[in-house]
Amino acid sequence: MTSPKRTKRRRDGVNIRFGEVVAYYRLHKFEGTQQMLADKMGKTRANIASIESGRQRVYLSDVLLFAKAFNMDPGVLVRAALEGSK
Repeated sequence: MTSPKRTKRRRDGVNIRFGEVVAYYRLHKFEGTQQMLADKMGKTRANIASIESGRQRVYLSDVLLFAKAFNMDPGVLVRAALEGSK
C-alpha cells in the first residue's frame, strides 16, 4: 500500500495579494512579528506565515480579525488586495 500523495495548495491571485497586504500592514502599521500578530488574533505563527505567503485561504472571519488587530476598517484590507495595492 502506498501513502497518499500530498497535494500542494494552489495559490490564487487574491490570496497572494491579500497575504502581501497583511505582511505590509503587519510591518508598517502593527509593527510586530508574525508571532505577535498571531497571539493578538488567537492564531498560530504558522497560520500567519501561510496567509502572508498566499498558501492559506482567507475567510471573512480572518479579514475581520486582521482589521481589528491593525485597528482599521476591513474594507481597506479587502480593497487593497483586490486592487493589488498596499
